[in-house]
Amino acid sequence: QRLQLLRGAIKGIDCFLCTSTHEADIYSEFFKIPREHIRFFPLAPPRHFLGIKPLPREDYLFSYGNSDRDYETLIRAVRELRVPTVILSQAYRPSQPLPPNVSLITARLPLSSMIRWNLQARCVVLPITDRRVAAGQLAMLETMALGSPLIISQNWATREYAVPGRDALFFEPGDVDALRTAITALWESPRLALEMGAKARHAAGLRPDMQVAAFVALLNDSRRLPEPLGAESWPVCSTGR
Repeated sequence: QRLQLLRGAIKGIDCFLCTSTHEADIYSEFFKIPREHIRFFPLAPPRHFLGIKPLPREDYLFSYGNSDRDYETLIRAVRELRVPTVILSQAYRPSQPLPPNVSLITARLPLSSMIRWNLQARCVVLPITDRRVAAGQLAMLETMALGSPLIISQNWATREYAVPGRDALFFEPGDVDALRTAITALWESPRLALEMGAKARHAAGLRPDMQVAAFVALLNDSRRLPEPLGAESWPVCSTGR
């Protein structure tokens, strides 16, 4: 129903914003929108995350989120490593009994509790289900803003928000061996993990200004936008998801 509503509204929308450049190509083809009507608008972490003070790290991995998460791959990766792992998700239902080193929290925790779990983890792992989806960016930017070392699946969106090997370690969705290698690398080198977390926090701190700059550039460029697709209308922006 939402897709049908959007198709009906397209002719009255002058410019679409999306959170990854690859999405722009997909939306253009899927909805038959001229590519010049779609602009990349970068996400930014919550500003107050950038001011939260670090906490001492404890010996566990942390993973969280409800949408497009592949926790089965994470569990297979840590089963043999026996690394204590905490998963926070209300949506995930294990397909088999969890190994002794994996804990699942299904309760809805206050934001402050999620932040604490994130801040005190040796590293955060965000396993995304598919390379062809734009998912995980918000949790990714939250984790980077908190300065937590990050391991994340690469997809169309996540690769736009971190430099591989500097701000985060990437692995292909579903690749248990690659994920296990990344976890081992950070687990066995706490100094490397902390350095990566510090660089990630610096990179995340630049995002709010980048977002503002992108929006100002769009406004300044509005006179050069193509004519509306349909009847004359007041300029409207819609965020693609």
